[in-house]
Amino acid sequence: MKTIATWLVHVVRATRVGWSLPPAMEAGPKGQLFADLMQAQIAEKLSADRLASYETVRDTVRQAVSVLHSEGTDAASAVFAKAQRLAAPFAAADPELDALSQSWIEQAMAFYDVRHGDLTSAEARLERAMADDTRLEQDFGYDLMHIGRIHTLHLWLRVQAAKGDVSTALKTADAVLVYLHGHGADLPFGAGWSPHLAMQIRPDLAAAMTYRICSEIGTIIQSVSQAEAQQFLLAMPGLQQAATLDAYSEIAAWRSAKLAWCEGHVYQFFEVLVPALLAGRGQTCLWYAMVLDAVSVAKALREQSGLLFAEDVAQRAEEDTADPVILPGAIRAALRNCDAAPVSAPLVVNWPKRRFHLMCMGLPRSGTTSLYTLFRPMRAANEYAEKATIEALTNRMSGSDLAAFFARRDRESALEMDAASFLHLAAPELVAQCSYSGFVLPIRPPAEWFESYLKMLLRWHDGFQAKGRTPPDWMQAYGQLLFGHFDWAEIASEDARERFMPKVAERFLGHWADATLRTLDVLPPQRRLVLHTQDLGQRRGDLARLAGISEKHITTESHANISPPGPDILQGISRSELKQMAHDICGPAYAAASAEADAHRVPV
Repeated sequence: MKTIATWLVHVVRATRVGWSLPPAMEAGPKGQLFADLMQAQIAEKLSADRLASYETVRDTVRQAVSVLHSEGTDAASAVFAKAQRLAAPFAAADPELDALSQSWIEQAMAFYDVRHGDLTSAEARLERAMADDTRLEQDFGYDLMHIGRIHTLHLWLRVQAAKGDVSTALKTADAVLVYLHGHGADLPFGAGWSPHLAMQIRPDLAAAMTYRICSEIGTIIQSVSQAEAQQFLLAMPGLQQAATLDAYSEIAAWRSAKLAWCEGHVYQFFEVLVPALLAGRGQTCLWYAMVLDAVSVAKALREQSGLLFAEDVAQRAEEDTADPVILPGAIRAALRNCDAAPVSAPLVVNWPKRRFHLMCMGLPRSGTTSLYTLFRPMRAANEYAEKATIEALTNRMSGSDLAAFFARRDRESALEMDAASFLHLAAPELVAQCSYSGFVLPIRPPAEWFESYLKMLLRWHDGFQAKGRTPPDWMQAYGQLLFGHFDWAEIASEDARERFMPKVAERFLGHWADATLRTLDVLPPQRRLVLHTQDLGQRRGDLARLAGISEKHITTESHANISPPGPDILQGISRSELKQMAHDICGPAYAAASAEADAHRVPV
């Protein structure tokens, strides 16, 4: 089971990989496919001189929009005025050219009005553009203008969002998706819609508009809270339908990730998010929207690492040269400012709910893996957050800081069986924090335990050596915490073991005795089960009763981590000497634990 820290590492890597890939958006979602087809249809219908007149107006409008982007509204207004002068003669003399020209002018001027802050004027212009487009479709036979009118509707819903009417904007967007996929009879803006006409839309144009509308939905929903986003998403049947179609996998991934984000289910969010980010930017801007959600989750769960991730995202957004269709201005601005922008509202996280909670309090090589295996059908983990937890223990945190660490570890994992071999080191904190939890203490004969533990350490050491590496510092620190003194050099070779084995065994067995007695002293008798490691499989009923569940939920597998056969490692000490040493050092502790384990009962 991945920890939150591990998931965040995967998210950062996936974001970097996905961003390194070129945007995959094709001509359709960019709008170029419709533009090319529409201009070709216009060229077929108009004579050369009328086409030239129309193109003069069209190109002037394009120039005005370009100036608007580069120089602002004041400079653009003069170019727009020129376009209107060029189109003015058509009003009385050529209704077809008038409709074609005014559609361009009104849509472009609506964009001008939005930039100028006059949303009422923008809305009125789009109403006039829709009327012109309807005339072109119904009176002049431009059948492609049916999807063109949906483009005009798309601009209208953007104005609704800019006015703050997010609900109308999203309802309109979803109505478009329903209409495009054959289940809608009408749309909320314009007239002349019908299921028959919807079915006549070319599939490639319908797909392109689906991508564009879903990009718009993602952009709008990015601006609302978790609760509002969830409410909107669950009330959008068109989006839900599109997400079920094979062609729209990126839309399905975004919707699933967004719903998980809305509900605060961070593990489900990560599981959907990481492969979607790795896939890179597709036919929508939804990849960027997922990055923003990833930043919000990272900041909420790990403030420092979340901020580093946000800084990385902001820098990449500054360098991103994608055009506004691929990366809308609102999303671009949010990405560039995500490292500085404060969280508008705390992210609500709903951690998984547990049905019971058991913790393993045994030593390494005493049955932690077997306990995990027995409870594997539940929410169980083996050595969850091992490195982070051991570092917390070896850093000698203050009591309050250590308690806070374990509280977060418990909250984020929500494990039902926490099978870890280091939890006994924090038994006082865990008993105090987890007032309704049960504790399992598996006991293994100390001499047998020592040999198994030493074999495991040697396997680790040899594995690192085979890779040309040395064991990490946290392992060394862990050994020193357990045994007072620990040096890999004392066990790594036969010669070293021949020399140091008696002292090594003494320190290990001393830890076994101290840890066992200390754990028995701390664990509440009414909430613990002490049992022999070899009896784990036979005590399934007692384990189930401690958990408060039926025995049928526990697997019949146990002893899942038996040491593999290998050469004798007990140089420097005979087995009889080791057994005697174990009796001398661990005898009282083993006797006390065995007495309870042999009772075969769970105190109630």
